[in-house]
This record gives sequence, structure tokens and C-alpha cells, in this order.
Amino acid sequence: KTSWRLFQIVFLVSQIPGIASLSERSGFNSRDREKVDIVYFPTGGGKTEAYLATIVFHCFYDRLRGKKAGVTAWTRFPLRLLTLQQTQRVADIIGLADIVRREESDPRLSGSDVDGFAVGYFVGQGGSPNEIVNPNGTINPGPEIQITWSKVIDPEARQDWKRVIRCPSCGKIKGKTTVTLDFDITSNRLIHRCNQPNCKFQQGIIPVYIVDNEIYRYLPCVIVGTIDKLAGIGNQRKFSLIFGQVDGRCSLHGYYKGRCCQKDCSD
Repeated sequence: KTSWRLFQIVFLVSQIPGIASLSERSGFNSRDREKVDIVYFPTGGGKTEAYLATIVFHCFYDRLRGKKAGVTAWTRFPLRLLTLQQTQRVADIIGLADIVRREESDPRLSGSDVDGFAVGYFVGQGGSPNEIVNPNGTINPGPEIQITWSKVIDPEARQDWKRVIRCPSCGKIKGKTTVTLDFDITSNRLIHRCNQPNCKFQQGIIPVYIVDNEIYRYLPCVIVGTIDKLAGIGNQRKFSLIFGQVDGRCSLHGYYKGRCCQKDCSD
């Protein structure tokens, strides 16, 4: 794609007052937040690029207005297969946006206390694990915990959970994917890693989270999920983290509400 379509530019520009009104110093009226705009266009017309442009603008603006971490946007789709496809597309643009963010000299964007941009794949059990817990030393670990753990520590089996097959920085090398799924036992995190030596991501780690509990713990700026996940708001304590209700940050496992989100953490 080498150019914008006019409606994409118009849509992005029309959203700027509503986004800018989040800052009290912007001069925009907060009532702009009460408006809802709908993009209606045939399949293949460029809707995704229109709303992704708006999301990327919003992510950068959040950092510039002092929001150092947390969720900026949550996109929801009716089907898991569609969600999976959109996750790759969102990861492509958000991954490149994070590379741009890191190269900026403004400490509001690239400061050591500022979280990078990342994407969360939020569909739950069946599409990816809800949670990863080490059953060793856990009192009465359930079968779900044991099955998940046995798959997580198997280098071949865990590749079934790979949800991003193309590195946003490197793309595909001669038609082959450069991405593998690793597991960091210290942080209990599944990592999509690009194995190209010149990859622009630090240590080749692609900024993508696919485990529900990791999304609560690390709060990626953009969440891509299915419509039904919103139902968890009434029975999942950690859901409040998505809406900014954070009590602290564990040195090993990220943000928490009340206590560390990782069950087997002693911190």
C-alpha cells in the first residue's frame, strides 16, 4: 500500500477532537467523547487501515499526555478466526509503531518508566491459555493447570499457540516465517520471538501477549478479542486492571490488583 484513501484521512482527522479532549489542556470540549462514529464500507475498502490509523494516533497521544502504561483500545470481533487474522494485522502496525516510539528522544515516549506498545490476543481457553501456573509445589493443581503446563514446557507442542506468524519488522524471509514461540519460566510468559539476527525488536521479542493472565499483568495498549470476553467483567477480579484499576507492579509478573496475578508468586 503506497497511498491513503480520502475517507481514511477524513475518518482519522474527525476523531482527533475526541481523542485530544482526554487532555485537560487541549482546549477541546469533553462532549466530543460522547459521539460515536461508524465506518461503513464494503469488504476490502480500507476500513481496517482507517481505524488502525486512529488507534496508532491515540497510542502516541496517550504517551504524550502522560499516560505511561495501560490499555488504549480494545477491538472486538464475533469470530475467533477473524480475531486471529486481525491480531496479525494489528501486530504488524503496533509493532512498527513501537519501533518508532523507541527511536524517539522524547522521554514521554521512550523513557525507561514508559511501557512500550503491545498487542493482546484476548479470546481465552481454546484459542490460547487462560493462565499458566507451575503445578510443582502447587496444592491440588487441577487437570487444566497440569495439561497446560505440560504443553507450555514442550518446545514443539507449544507452537500450536503461535498466533503471530510474521514478524512486523522482518516479515517473511523467502516465504518462511521467522517466528517461534518461547517460554520464559521466570516471568511465566509465552514469547513470540523472531530468530533473525538483525531484527529491530530487542532480543527478537515481538510485543504480543496471547494468555489472558498476561494481558492482565502487562496491559498491552491494544487488545484484540472476541465479543464474548466482555462477559467476564462481572466475575473476574483482574478485569478491572484493563480499565486502569492498578494497585502495584510485581517485579516478576507485572501489574496487579490486590495481589500478584500469578497464583504461584510469593512476591
